[in-house]
Amino acid sequence: MIPSRLLTGVDIIYVGQFEFLNSREINALYDSGAVYITNVQEDEQDVIDDIIHEVSHSLEEKYKDFIYSDGLLMKEFIGKRKRLYYILKSRDLKPPEDLQIKVDYDKDIDEYLYKQVGYNTLWNVVVGLFMSPYSVTDLREYFAVGFEHYVQNDKDSVKQISPLLYKKLEDLFNLEE
Repeated sequence: MIPSRLLTGVDIIYVGQFEFLNSREINALYDSGAVYITNVQEDEQDVIDDIIHEVSHSLEEKYKDFIYSDGLLMKEFIGKRKRLYYILKSRDLKPPEDLQIKVDYDKDIDEYLYKQVGYNTLWNVVVGLFMSPYSVTDLREYFAVGFEHYVQNDKDSVKQISPLLYKKLEDLFNLEE
């Protein structure tokens, strides 16, 4: 599903129980060439999703300038975040002001989205705006979730919902080494 030239940033995949995953309530993490995945998964597809997602984070290291330097992805993400801010505000969900401007991970924003609003509610709000509630978290997750959908033959949704991200992924997959 992913060309081998885009897998060079992943040296090893560890599967098991890891305190650093459990303490953050996450299923997987990419760090320095390694993908760590919990062995408690819903099904085989859940494992595949996690691997694809973490491979995308490895690509961010290798292709950071290509992905982010022109600012187009950030512009698309911030525009969507601003629209989401006003939707949440109109529903009296009291979004933090920083939701409109921050692109990097912010614990307060993450906790607001995940714990205060909740992903079930967020699913109803982000349909057609973001690929998933998790893609709202920060710019890196926006890229990673889009990458996941693109790789798993949901390219039309990526193109429709996030056209600049889609273009970036098309260019990345067609990039000559």
